[in-house]
Amino acid sequence: MYENRQGLGRKYQRSAPDLGGEAGDHATYCRALRGMTLRATHLGYGKQGLEPADSAAEAAPGAGPRVVAFLRGRQAAAAPMTGDRLTALARLCETGDCLSQADNRRDALGGYDRAAYSFHKTHAR
Repeated sequence: MYENRQGLGRKYQRSAPDLGGEAGDHATYCRALRGMTLRATHLGYGKQGLEPADSAAEAAPGAGPRVVAFLRGRQAAAAPMTGDRLTALARLCETGDCLSQADNRRDALGGYDRAAYSFHKTHAR
């Protein structure tokens, strides 16, 4: 929808994590950071894509397995763009382990499934 409005996307994504953090809404905070990593990697910026992915994963230490898989999968997809294939493969293993522990519920945040996992596997390998 906003593919040609990169400035607007950047402005929103710089504000969204702060708003989520100030509100104490960890789900919004993590989702905004994950959005930042998606945007950065889509534009070809590896390091700028991995940093928010790592921050999102660190901000959700007590999350359930599906949310952890959701965040680790993004780390697995971003890490190879920095040349760190070993970290990518480690995060990919963690993603698969978490996904296998998840129940069948579909949460709004972390509605991560086997198709998303397969997508991240192609990026990490």
